[in-house]
Amino acid sequence: MAPGPLALALSLPVLLFFSLPEKAFEILALTVFIPWAIATFGDPPRGRRLHWLPAGLIGGLSILLYWAFIMFGALGVLALAVLTWRASPERARYVRHVALTIVVALVVASWYLIPYLGWGLMHGSSQVEYQYQGGGIQDSPLLFLAPTPLGVLALIGVIGLVWWRGRVWWGKPLLLLTGGIYAYWLLGLASFILANHHLLLQDTPRLTGLVLAAAGVLTIAHTAPGIVRRLSIRTVPAGLPALAVCLLVTWTAFTAWQAWMPGGPPSATGLYQPAVNPERNDTTAAFIAQLPDGSYPRAAPASIRNPPFPTDPIQKDVASVLGTSAAPVTLSASEQLFAFVNWPGYIGVTKGAAGIDTNWPARYAALRKLSRVTDPAAFSAAAARIAFGPIDVFILQRTSPARWTWQPRRLPGPRDHLHPRPVQPGRLHRLHQPAG
Repeated sequence: MAPGPLALALSLPVLLFFSLPEKAFEILALTVFIPWAIATFGDPPRGRRLHWLPAGLIGGLSILLYWAFIMFGALGVLALAVLTWRASPERARYVRHVALTIVVALVVASWYLIPYLGWGLMHGSSQVEYQYQGGGIQDSPLLFLAPTPLGVLALIGVIGLVWWRGRVWWGKPLLLLTGGIYAYWLLGLASFILANHHLLLQDTPRLTGLVLAAAGVLTIAHTAPGIVRRLSIRTVPAGLPALAVCLLVTWTAFTAWQAWMPGGPPSATGLYQPAVNPERNDTTAAFIAQLPDGSYPRAAPASIRNPPFPTDPIQKDVASVLGTSAAPVTLSASEQLFAFVNWPGYIGVTKGAAGIDTNWPARYAALRKLSRVTDPAAFSAAAARIAFGPIDVFILQRTSPARWTWQPRRLPGPRDHLHPRPVQPGRLHRLHQPAG
């Protein structure tokens, strides 16, 4: 739909709006959404509409990667499809194209959608992430008013969408997508006020910002030649567009680099030097966590290492009781364990990160009921009959000589002591759930 250098310039802002390397799947889904939506449901120039087969494949893979961006832009895509259908001289053919695209997408994503919907229909579901009140749901969605280079680019995009909305091929599709995303944001706010479910609206600025930044890049590319003519500039350096793209590449590279590096460069000297940053980011976590054998990566200073977690001793203890091939259902006070062992966990430590089909609230209620059983033999029998299946192994925190705890509201800190041995009758004193 656009020349190569311009397409590159349209793709780069993804990393400026979404600098989270551990969310690579979301970054890829965000990268393909806008061109996929326009090329599939719009009327791109020179007959560049995607065939229904690749369009459906991309749509299905996007559902599997991160379906929320499709949900955020669904209203805009629907409006775009309706307007394209009304303007099409072959309406029946367009309807067939859209229907086949949707069918292929559903087939590609069926191995995820069918179990997901089946579980919800048979057992019910509870999207606890909808109730999470962090992540920026209170931030302003008017990104084009921010006094930053990205804010200026988004503001240029807003102006371009209003000015060129019906006169260029990209004006109306991007305007409809922008309006649809903002409409979803308003629906999320209303849902949060009325039902305490915000519909993941905290992630909508990533998509809104990218749409407006793309509109800004297209506005500059479309209006720059006219401005040159009006200013009667007869000689324009041949490499100027390439230089602009190189500057955007450099800006994106350094911005993402600083966001993804452990700690980041110090600001005092202006030169990059390895520094211990007390404000850890997710990249830092890859260097400060203990390996299964008890050692640490050599790159991280000892002063910022995470407290040890005895993965290998846990595996050995479990193997001594259940055998080396066992995959026991485990209740663990820390999810570090599951990065190295392929065991099913009974419940996620953090409510906001639990899968929708795990029914976290009901599992938590079952644990509360189990925690009231203090006799070791009775506890062992109750753990074998707990709701959602028996728990085979307990990895708990020993917070006092007679108390073992599983605390879902926080991860273990430096002073917590995790005990790897499987809980057996006579060894367990109490599984206590702290108030609140």
